[in-house]
Amino acid sequence: MRIPRIYTAQPLDSGIALSLEPEPSHHLTRVLRMGAGDALVLFDGTGGEYPAEITDPGKKRVEVRAGTFREGDNESPLHIHLVSPSPAVTGWTGSCRSRPNSG
Repeated sequence: MRIPRIYTAQPLDSGIALSLEPEPSHHLTRVLRMGAGDALVLFDGTGGEYPAEITDPGKKRVEVRAGTFREGDNESPLHIHLVSPSPAVTGWTGSCRSRPNSG
């Protein structure tokens, strides 16, 4: 099974126990159906990640214990360029707008 990466806005440190916010808690227990002892990875957006383990899968909040900090760059190696076409003028409204009024 793949180990999920979960974002938290809380400050992270090695070895701390923390209670996750309601949204990630719901995702872990209701969507992924994870329980006590299951592994996950926490990150806070400042770089790196913390392997963690669920200690108490509560109904509203999940308690986890963070492991040792790991440096890591999880950015995709792919270079992606998004292109959006300009809106096309089609149909009757387009032909009405593009022709001058003929009397």
